[in-house]
Amino acid sequence: MRRKGEYRVRERRTRPPRGRRFAETPCSTARSDDRRKTLQVTPGWRRASAVSAICLALAACAAPRPTSTQPAPGPAPTTGRRVQFEIDYAVRVGRNTDRIVLTTLLPRTRPGRQFVHRVTADPTPDRIWDEQNNRYAEFRFTRPRADFHVRIRCDLTIQRSDLRTARARQLAPEEQPNLRRYLAQERFVEVDDFRIRNLAHQLAAESGSETETVRRLHAGVLRELTVDNYRPQDVGARRTLDLGTGDCTDYMDLFVALCRARGIPARGVEGYTLPFSSVPQHDWAEVWLATHGWTTFDPFRAEWNGEGFERLENAYIWLSTVRNDRVLDGHHYYGYRFWGDPVRVTRSFRAVPRARPVLAPPHP
Repeated sequence: MRRKGEYRVRERRTRPPRGRRFAETPCSTARSDDRRKTLQVTPGWRRASAVSAICLALAACAAPRPTSTQPAPGPAPTTGRRVQFEIDYAVRVGRNTDRIVLTTLLPRTRPGRQFVHRVTADPTPDRIWDEQNNRYAEFRFTRPRADFHVRIRCDLTIQRSDLRTARARQLAPEEQPNLRRYLAQERFVEVDDFRIRNLAHQLAAESGSETETVRRLHAGVLRELTVDNYRPQDVGARRTLDLGTGDCTDYMDLFVALCRARGIPARGVEGYTLPFSSVPQHDWAEVWLATHGWTTFDPFRAEWNGEGFERLENAYIWLSTVRNDRVLDGHHYYGYRFWGDPVRVTRSFRAVPRARPVLAPPHP
């Protein structure tokens, strides 16, 4: 999951590898386990450096890539919150592992939400590209003979994009994109399900404005669901409604499905929150409002820690706005494939405190 410089996911019909695994990191406020799924990809390998580090073409002064769907980032914002964090992938290889490919999402500048100052990686990524309004990096390794790490450090300014902020700044809506895909049914977002449509109609039948409709749907999700522990498998909006409980992904799916069922474009967002209570991975939602464009809502955190409908903490780091990611074969955050003996990849996330300037002592 390409545009220019295409990287196609397809079946390899000649001499298939012995093992191919795809893993993802979960999204929840509870425990963190890896999931795996088979992925078949086009080969094309070269040895990646294990020690060099480069600055990716994500700096604020860099021009956008030809495949990017994002406009030039422009100057750094004067307001917001500066955050720095590091993602560490620890790779344990087998005795006869032949090849490894690690693919991961990277943060990118998203106007009004976050500005990427700098992203560095060690070792050097073999490929960086933009697709589906996301940014990806791919690391390839040939015949590794020892365990190793892949480290990515990010420096961003994050900004509020909740409803109260949009109103206070009187933000003009973004140029309207093609919103058809954000009204359609897709896997885990069962817009055409009878129960989903019926509930959406009941919750917002007499609402006047678009914002009031979204408010009632948001409140309806809180009434229908209670917070549950992390679920290792996505279940989707319909099953979540049956169960009456859910994690952040489930809350997001149901809220997005209800909005779409009422004809309001909505999409899920995948990323991190910083600070975080249990794990940084988190899912929330964006709704397209005619007066403000994409606006952030998070029913799970409203249930979990009492955040409101209009106001959210400035804690969100955007990675993806794609619910079923073709690049990651429908999984989340990152994935890996191996040829030969089995490989295990585990990930850790840590916030990097910003260095404070050292004041020189006054001259006597």
